[in-house]
Amino acid sequence: PTPSPTPAPTPAPVIETRPPERTPEPTPEPTPTFAPSASGSLSSNTGTGLNIRADWKTYTDGSGTRKLQVDVIGLSYSCYTSALWNGVEVTINGTTYSANSPAISYDGTAQLATTLGSFTVDAPEGPSVSIRAVWHYRGTYSGVELEDIVASGTASIG
Repeated sequence: PTPSPTPAPTPAPVIETRPPERTPEPTPEPTPTFAPSASGSLSSNTGTGLNIRADWKTYTDGSGTRKLQVDVIGLSYSCYTSALWNGVEVTINGTTYSANSPAISYDGTAQLATTLGSFTVDAPEGPSVSIRAVWHYRGTYSGVELEDIVASGTASIG
């Protein structure tokens, strides 16, 4: 038998590799420019012992929505009034919200703070908001006729 020729070695294939493609980093959501929370108060001045105070605050709710809450507080000494249908309202940047105010029956010498209404809305955009709170009292206190008791001003919310 004749020996078979030795096969020539075949060169190994050249395999070209490239570095793995980089996945781009996700673009972060823009950070809101407002303060996470702010608070303050606006007060009326009737010249009597009966006034209102509008306590406001901003906060972020569980779903991430920024809220503005305004609580209207009646401040009085001895005071008697019936519940008033749509007796309290708050106007925020021109939009008005109303609620019934509760009856008050108090004959004390210490100042009484009564929550007349609480309003929560989505916080407006911007660094400030106009707030006007009104209690449609329509009565007399310490001999002074008081139709509407008003606390208004601008709140710096961000």
